[in-house]
Amino acid sequence: MFKVLKAFTTGELTSSKGKVIEIKDKKVSDMLLKAGIIVKYDKSDASSDDLQKQITQLESEKEKLESELAVFKEIKVQVPDGATVTTLGEKTVEEFQENVTISPENSIQGSLKHLESFEEFSKDAKGNFLALYFPEAKADTVITCEVKGDGSKLKKPVAVDQKDGLIVLQIANTNQTIEVVSDGKTTKTLTLTELDLKTE
Repeated sequence: MFKVLKAFTTGELTSSKGKVIEIKDKKVSDMLLKAGIIVKYDKSDASSDDLQKQITQLESEKEKLESELAVFKEIKVQVPDGATVTTLGEKTVEEFQENVTISPENSIQGSLKHLESFEEFSKDAKGNFLALYFPEAKADTVITCEVKGDGSKLKKPVAVDQKDGLIVLQIANTNQTIEVVSDGKTTKTLTLTELDLKTE
């Protein structure tokens, strides 16, 4: 390794003053050494200022990585207990779904009952509905869910209620997916292919 004392350009090699570089061609390194453009460099020769700069840079990179990991951490999603009362017409979860579970592969299984009318959800709403519980939403984490695919009624994300961590979504078919977003970053995609959607 060599430390550059003067900026130079030679052949395919270019460097500015103060940089530490590697030169594999011995003829080139010998020429630059003789000209006083570079000097041999060893990490043990680094000044305390150089070391401090390296430490600061590494700490900055570490903080950035930790921040990115915090953003992209997997958000927990659970199935609420059947007796849980939703804010929609005070319906309990068991009134529109049963035996619903979520696999480690983020596949939702179980049955969604068919409701002939669910006016509290929206005007003229009927069909199959799914309730999910996000404990982290109650800890001031902004979480949204969006049902994607053919038949989706809403073409935008819906926020999870931060008071109880619950959200109720209308499901049109099992080819749809649910995209979970936390603080603006997609953290999970739930599949519905193993759901049984009752028609009556």
